[in-house]
This record gives sequence, C-alpha cells and structure tokens, in this order.
Amino acid sequence: MAQRSVAYATLVDLYKASHPDADMADIVNNLVAAYCPVVAKSGGSDQEKSLAVKRFALDITSYLSNQSVVAEAEPDVGIIWAVPVGYSLAERDPGWQPALKCPANDNSRVPASLIAAAVQIRGKPDLNFLAPAAIAQADSMLAQNPKAKPADLANALILAYCEGVVDLSSVGDAEKSGALVRYGQEVIQELQLKAETKQRAPAANASR
Repeated sequence: MAQRSVAYATLVDLYKASHPDADMADIVNNLVAAYCPVVAKSGGSDQEKSLAVKRFALDITSYLSNQSVVAEAEPDVGIIWAVPVGYSLAERDPGWQPALKCPANDNSRVPASLIAAAVQIRGKPDLNFLAPAAIAQADSMLAQNPKAKPADLANALILAYCEGVVDLSSVGDAEKSGALVRYGQEVIQELQLKAETKQRAPAANASR
C-alpha cells in the first residue's frame, strides 16, 4: 500500500480471502482505514494527504461497484486501463503477464491525436515519478482536450507512459509494470474526480 503498485483487484481479493463474509462497506472502510496511516506518514501537505485518502476511497468504491460492468465493457488490454461507466470512470486492473507489453497504438482504442498529445505531456518517462506529477499531466491533458472523453484522456496517457518505459533496459518488467499501475491509478483517479465534479456542478446550480 505504501508504494501503491498493487492493483486494486489484488487488495480486494486478499481482503476477501481473509474476510469472506465482508460486504462492500466493510471492504471499503477497512482498506481505507489501512491506507490512511500510510498516507499520514508520507510527504506532502495535509490537504494533499486528505485528497489522497479520498481518491483511494472513491476508486475502491468504484472498483467494487463496477466489477461486472468493467468486465463486460471492454476486453482485457494487458495493462491498467480506464473504462467509462456513465459520466465517471472505473479502473480495469491488468491480468498477470510475464513481460510488460503495451497494446498496439493503432487508433483502435485511443485516438492517435490524443496519444501524440500525451507523449508530449509525458516527456521523458520516469519510473520514480511523484503522484503530483502524474496528476498534473492528467490536468494538462484535460485542459488541452476539454471535449474529449475522460477515459480516452486517461488511456492516452497510460499508453504513452507504457510506450515510454517498456524499452528501458536498466530495470526489470516487475518495476516497469508496478510503475505503470501507479501512474495509471493516479491519472484515472484525477480524471474520475474531474468528471464527477463537472457532472455534479450543473445539478447543484439547477437545485438553487
């Protein structure tokens, strides 16, 4: 949890294995309770820590709520992937594979123009990126492409990052895959929050 390189599916499955009768609320509450002290000991301001815990809680809840939806929405692409669920996003965790392999960049899953923009925003790939850096990249993608689907923005960044790290020769596939999962989680969570905030704003104004 401290490194956040473990997929949400793994965290949930491990918890369910030791608590088979737990319902969704139990799983969310206890995983958040376990993650909170990890965040508390990390660097950053109190506001950043609070947002990190909120993002974690939101994404775990989204993952549990949409497991069946995500499974049916899109075939497995082999890496962490964002799947649209209504106006929000859900995270599809990758299945195990012996080596990191990026999906084909053939315009079939993500518009090529978005991938090109994501490569520019990504810059030189870094396995040891900080969470604020990934969040800033997600914000830049949204600012440059405000009318694009949030899932496409997230997946363009994920694919660009994957293509940037897959050929690095100084590290193993486990480190590359772990970094990609962490990166994908950050951009998905950020764009998920932005999508939900945008959707709620008109409703809030209309109720006044």
